[in-house]
Amino acid sequence: LAMNPTILFPIILNWLTKPLQILIEVILHGIPPYVLACAIGNYIGINLYNGQCSLENNCENEFGIEDPCC
Repeated sequence: LAMNPTILFPIILNWLTKPLQILIEVILHGIPPYVLACAIGNYIGINLYNGQCSLENNCENEFGIEDPCC
């Protein structure tokens, strides 16, 4: 169920303590959304890539030194 963030965020913030509310406000308003989205995307991408590396680690070839998994 999708909810309007103008309704959802105040409800969530009312459940938190005042210092935590201030910290969340600073983070959400201080960091541009595209930077936050990029950081989350990079984190997910790196975790997926590392998971794939652990499954298909083939470092015994001539390209092993160039492979970031090795």
